[in-house]
Amino acid sequence: MLGGPYYNVYLGRKDSRLSSASSIEGKLPKPTMGMSQLINLFASSGFTVQEMVAFSGAHTIGFSHCKEFSSNVGNDTHYNPRFAQALKQACADYPKNPTLSVLHLK
Repeated sequence: MLGGPYYNVYLGRKDSRLSSASSIEGKLPKPTMGMSQLINLFASSGFTVQEMVAFSGAHTIGFSHCKEFSSNVGNDTHYNPRFAQALKQACADYPKNPTLSVLHLK
């Protein structure tokens, strides 16, 4: 709708009749991955950086558990400073409440 790349995705699996967590290990992005790790992960599946951004941008609303990213917020210079400060404030009590999550709109 915004003019970016588009992919038809059909329902069902064509690569296997079985599904197991071990078969996808190392193939899906983790919330703790840095940008270079994400680029390499997507490149290993044949995606360009532009395609990775379009694919990732399709996830526009979500939530994350603070424990998954809080340790990176102060150390990662890729965060917008205002956004990083808001995340720090929202997740300030996560050591006392490890289930604390934040809703984000990308």
